[in-house]
Amino acid sequence: MKIKYSLFISSVLLLLLAGCASVTKQTPANSTMPDAISQGTIPQQSGEGSVVAPEPKPVMSASPAVIALLDQAQLENKAGRRETAGASLERALRIEPRNPWLWHE
Repeated sequence: MKIKYSLFISSVLLLLLAGCASVTKQTPANSTMPDAISQGTIPQQSGEGSVVAPEPKPVMSASPAVIALLDQAQLENKAGRRETAGASLERALRIEPRNPWLWHE
């Protein structure tokens, strides 16, 4: 009875682990994939998998003042001056109150 129970538990655990595993498809070393992605064209591949281009990095802000204030706040935070970092972030939030990057910082 113990053997059947332990066999059942081990098979359930193996099935759970197999469900969590991810499979990545390797591209050959001589592939032109980085060139194609940088040019904005993605080559079609035959087979099951499809090629997905990486998402572009979102822009923190269009305002150079907000970017400068965010950089200043990050430098002040690294230097241990949390009050001045907070003041810089508050100034940036007054300029762009709906900017999620600033609220996250």
